[in-house]
Amino acid sequence: MSQNSELKDPLQKRLKIVYTALSRRNRWFTGLSLKKYLKQNIFNLSNSFNNTAISSGRWSSYCHYSLVKSFQNMLDKNEITQGSKVLIHPLLPKTLVQEILGRGCQIFSFDISKDSLNFKHQEFLQYIEETNFDLIIHYGFNGLYEELLEFALKAREKAVPSLFIIDNFEIDLSLLELFEKHTLGGVIWSFGDSFWDNQLNEVLKKDLPTKKWFVSWQLETRTRSILEYHLADSQTNYIPILESYFYLLLNQYPFLDFYKIYYNLYKVLILKKSLKSDKQAVNILTENYQKIFNSAIPDLVFDLQLAKPVGFEDIDLPNQLIQSAAGIQQESKKIYNYFLEAVKKRPEGSLEVPTFFLDKSYLKYFIYTTEAEFWHNNLSSKGIEIFQLDFLDPFLEKMPHLENAKFITEYGLFVDIFSSIDKDFPDLTTEDLKEAEISENPLELKSPE
Repeated sequence: MSQNSELKDPLQKRLKIVYTALSRRNRWFTGLSLKKYLKQNIFNLSNSFNNTAISSGRWSSYCHYSLVKSFQNMLDKNEITQGSKVLIHPLLPKTLVQEILGRGCQIFSFDISKDSLNFKHQEFLQYIEETNFDLIIHYGFNGLYEELLEFALKAREKAVPSLFIIDNFEIDLSLLELFEKHTLGGVIWSFGDSFWDNQLNEVLKKDLPTKKWFVSWQLETRTRSILEYHLADSQTNYIPILESYFYLLLNQYPFLDFYKIYYNLYKVLILKKSLKSDKQAVNILTENYQKIFNSAIPDLVFDLQLAKPVGFEDIDLPNQLIQSAAGIQQESKKIYNYFLEAVKKRPEGSLEVPTFFLDKSYLKYFIYTTEAEFWHNNLSSKGIEIFQLDFLDPFLEKMPHLENAKFITEYGLFVDIFSSIDKDFPDLTTEDLKEAEISENPLELKSPE
């Protein structure tokens, strides 16, 4: 097969997509392309996926570079305004807490379990019985989505919508189940790195500073308009980028037989812009690139991705997800056993190992320790990713009865399970076990189970 034949079909598809978008600039933000992408590349990873709200079309979909912009939009979709009663997870990022406070909402919260980092079941049931909330916001960053789903189903019985902030781009079976069963409220999912940058890099022949995406969708009992205020500036910001991208994409392969056809269409379509050279188009594209980070992502980006898919195509559904789930569970158990052994060898009061849910899916494993620096050095030297959480928002710090949440942010150390697969954990019998500096208030150690 010649190089021309190999290039022709995918290039023609992309040229047609961009040309159509530039011809119909009032149709850039229907959300239909993102819905199609999610259905084909995410939801169908499970053969059993059947969300009644999604299958009936009662949902709005969005994609942003900014978590805050995505969050603002989802609050608007749930009509969260002055006086709204919002129950939030106490570990919710500060920027999101401040956005709720800035709207004049009444914020409620209560303590979470040190073993799961989720709300406590009985207290949750009591809260939703006693208070008529307008929205419940969950923060799922370490997996254990099974519990979040239980809370959402209970809230739905009271006709209270749930908003899930999912701070992991990894897909697993429990997350798909959450997406499937959740039918009142919304989801904001940290989707991983933008694949729009990959499309632009092809014509720029350089590496743009890739940003993360936040894909969100709102499941509704009624259909509301998708075209909202947060899209107002997006189209304006994307016009020069799309025009320059089209010009560079076209000029990249002038030897193809359809070049003249599209070039003539291009000249008629955006003649006023008078792009004269690749250099000019590159400059316009890169100069406007920074403006899109507070913008929504237009439909055509997902159309382009479907025309030239990258990212999730390596998942052999559904068998690979099942194998992956088993591997992650096995790795979690390995980390758990490692820290159970470490309890015996570290100074008394320096390490606490939470109860391990064998039948549930972790993405981040966590311990509590006064020796954060020791464990950072100990594990990161093996290429294992570990991190600590930020402290609570000042508004939440003043709340009573959040002892566990404060404890978690002070002593919690999180291990990324994916980063530890196939890694050898340091042999603690050969470590320098000199007594480390211990907090004046040592941890309340649990006996290894």
